[in-house]
Amino acid sequence: MWFRSTRFASGVLMLGRWSDTFRICRPWCAPRCANLYASILAGAMFGCASSVVAQQTTNAVRAGADEVATTVASVEASEPVTDTVLWKRAIDRDDTVTLRQLLGEVDVKLTNDKGKTALMAAAKTGELDLLQQLQQLGLSIEDRSYTGGTSLMYAALGKQQRTISYLLDARRNSAGVQSYVDAESTNGWTAVMIAAAKGFQSVVAQLVEEGNADPWLADAYQWTPLMRAIDNRHTEVVAYLLGLDNVPLNLQNENGATALHVAAERGDVRTAQLLLERGADTKLTDNADRRALDIARDRNDAALVRLLNH
Repeated sequence: MWFRSTRFASGVLMLGRWSDTFRICRPWCAPRCANLYASILAGAMFGCASSVVAQQTTNAVRAGADEVATTVASVEASEPVTDTVLWKRAIDRDDTVTLRQLLGEVDVKLTNDKGKTALMAAAKTGELDLLQQLQQLGLSIEDRSYTGGTSLMYAALGKQQRTISYLLDARRNSAGVQSYVDAESTNGWTAVMIAAAKGFQSVVAQLVEEGNADPWLADAYQWTPLMRAIDNRHTEVVAYLLGLDNVPLNLQNENGATALHVAAERGDVRTAQLLLERGADTKLTDNADRRALDIARDRNDAALVRLLNH
């Protein structure tokens, strides 16, 4: 009985601490606090039901208490939490609910610490009405983050095809779409590269077909979207890219690897076969003087060795 009553008391004590948290919480953390509060309350109420439930409750309460302590320390350390701080945090988290609440309260041109704008957050979440509202308030789809990120890149990252169409049309009607759709970040990634690396075949196709994007632009490491798609095993993206005209199959990255080398490293027999059917050069060597066949042998991949030996 002592065991059960102790568990119940610990839950109640945690509730007292939790109420203090609510007094300093701002809107950005209130929903999270409310969920933890409910969990702790339920744990305290059921703590005396059985020893098993009591132990589970204690674990939950302790975990909740740790998170409460972290929340309290974080909020207290950064007080006062101004609307400007909340705005920047909302951009970090793509928290468009908070961004909407703060419209009219802050300078919408304020970015987070990486230069990301609220419009980019709206593009990533696909909230076109908010994006357009931010445009009216002075933000531009031309804005770039400190790493060269664009609103189109963020829309591609969020797989927001309706927003992508809007951005392409807006740019087409003003300064032209080509330089916009093929814009590169500081690491050389384009919107197509992002979509290919994420496995968003429909977005890759949209950018190529609607935006006339160049699907073969290599990044700062000389990796192409095709290489990234192969490396991440996104077979639908690979199939789409290999179905395009004039595929530069034998481009080499900074390590001298071709798309066929990447497929060999991944043990991807199907992709290797597709590359061979399109005319990939099996004799090219990387910086370590290895052919794709040599990589397959090193991996003891019998199926791939047979394919590449022909």
